[in-house]
Amino acid sequence: GSINFVASPGALGAYFGQHFHQYDPSLLSNHGLLESIDEVHLRSGSILLPEWPAALGCRAHTFTKLKGAVRAVLAQATDGQVMAGTAVYVIVYWRMKDDAGQWQLCTDGIAVGHGARPFADGLDAIYQRHNENYPGEFMEMEYPLRMERYAIVPDSGGPGKYRGGCGVIRDVRLLADTGTFGLRVENSIFPTWGVNGGMGGGTSRVVMNPGTSAEKEVQAFSDDNIWSKEDLVRIYTAGGGGWGDPLEREPHLVNDDVKDGYVTLEAALRDYGVVIDPVTLATDEQGTEAKREEIGLSRGPTKMFHRFNYFDTADEEYQWINEHFPR
Repeated sequence: GSINFVASPGALGAYFGQHFHQYDPSLLSNHGLLESIDEVHLRSGSILLPEWPAALGCRAHTFTKLKGAVRAVLAQATDGQVMAGTAVYVIVYWRMKDDAGQWQLCTDGIAVGHGARPFADGLDAIYQRHNENYPGEFMEMEYPLRMERYAIVPDSGGPGKYRGGCGVIRDVRLLADTGTFGLRVENSIFPTWGVNGGMGGGTSRVVMNPGTSAEKEVQAFSDDNIWSKEDLVRIYTAGGGGWGDPLEREPHLVNDDVKDGYVTLEAALRDYGVVIDPVTLATDEQGTEAKREEIGLSRGPTKMFHRFNYFDTADEEYQWINEHFPR
């Protein structure tokens, strides 16, 4: 399907202006922010200025990537003082027949992880900034569906001095006899980017009947996937990128994340260099200092961006992608 989005020059100016809120939260979102950009040039016929008969669809996916591109430009102009990459929120269309044989549609918006900021961790398990998570019972009261699991995806938040927000795991089981489902799940191949030494977030994934003989991967962007009674679909959503060098994160914050289920013991050691006793969950301060020195020497200096590996320019990333994801 289409991913076209009509990018209003005014909206781009407003979003660019919002960058200044982190320096002065009292700023008003008024016409002054719109004028923070002098001109906006859009190429006619592109996904940002489509021409008839091009269809519009999945606009939020394109707009989220556009906002990320604006932040990446600002990162290079401000020495990385921007929010890291944010995952695109997920939409699933659950379709099933009720007892009377009538088709029902449940449009399910699912949370993701947002990028870490120069002053704080990214937001965990958020659909959009102003959207709240709803209880699974809301779905179960209206549709022949059962939400059997709703939890954080450990290690999905990009490592950093400030950790990226974590995505979620959602298990949904079909209770009707038959149905189909459609998926709009972004970041299944390319994760969100980390900035100023922070690392990229985790990717998304969709699995049907996990852990059974009928297990199969489901394409992240797809429609008319058939499922039957008692089939279960598991969705892992992506996390946000990290901000700042992970080796600079306070060890007690890493320890808290391990205890709370946001970071595994393995990732605490591998990504943050924090040594934690697996039984007592106490932090080994001397071991942590030595491990961080070891990682720093073997890794070398960080760069402005990270997605799969560290890079400073788009050309560096393009070269790596073309080598590892040949078209």
